Amino acid sequence: MTRTWKQHPIFTRYEVSNDGLIRVKKSQRPLKHRISPQGYCRLSLRLNKKQHHKSIHSLVLETYIGERPDGLQINHIDGNKQNNSVDNLEYVTQSENLKHAFRIGLRSLKRENHNRAKLDELAVICIKDCINKGVSNKSIASLFGVDASLISHIKRGTKWA
Repeated sequence: MTRTWKQHPIFTRYEVSNDGLIRVKKSQRPLKHRISPQGYCRLSLRLNKKQHHKSIHSLVLETYIGERPDGLQINHIDGNKQNNSVDNLEYVTQSENLKHAFRIGLRSLKRENHNRAKLDELAVICIKDCINKGVSNKSIASLFGVDASLISHIKRGTKWA
């Protein structure tokens, strides 16, 4: 894809490229961005002497497609949050965004991929083996660094069935 530049409709002193770079029109030099804890490319822009923190994918779509319609989110089609090419971005509903994330493997129903999971599948297999051998819940819990109530839930099948 050939790089093209277009003025942002709101931040008019900045230009946005179709492959996700941002520059001040006067300097012609792309700005440095940072990666947010969630993995998105972000930077700060000035407008009317105020600083605005913006994600690059938002700036690209606002420039090349138009303002984000109410209730829609931005989806990275290839799942790469740092690929901010206009061809890789689209406005979608929250439901479409979640379905896409599951379909391409960014999200999973596996418990170990949950953001608060304390155990992985291998640890649970070991815990179930200890339970079958008659080891106490308290001993298993201290061995795996979890609360004994979690071991009880695993034993009853209410968690990690």
